[in-house]
Amino acid sequence: RKRSVFLLELRNHYERIWLNVLEEAKKEGQIAADRDVVVLRRLLGGALAWSNYWYRSEGKLDIDQLAKQTLYMAFPEGL
Repeated sequence: RKRSVFLLELRNHYERIWLNVLEEAKKEGQIAADRDVVVLRRLLGGALAWSNYWYRSEGKLDIDQLAKQTLYMAFPEGL
């Protein structure tokens, strides 16, 4: 029980870090005003968590190109 509570608190802290950064980026105009940062966080987090299963360094994109594509999709003008 104690461990579960600790893990939930840790997960919530991690989630809050992401959301704070994304909210700040939204305020600065780096994320379109109509974007839901909770959805964006989950999409980015899911993509990152699973990238080791689908990304292939010998594939079409190298890691820098993949990062640029991700930013382009997440942010209105990329970064």
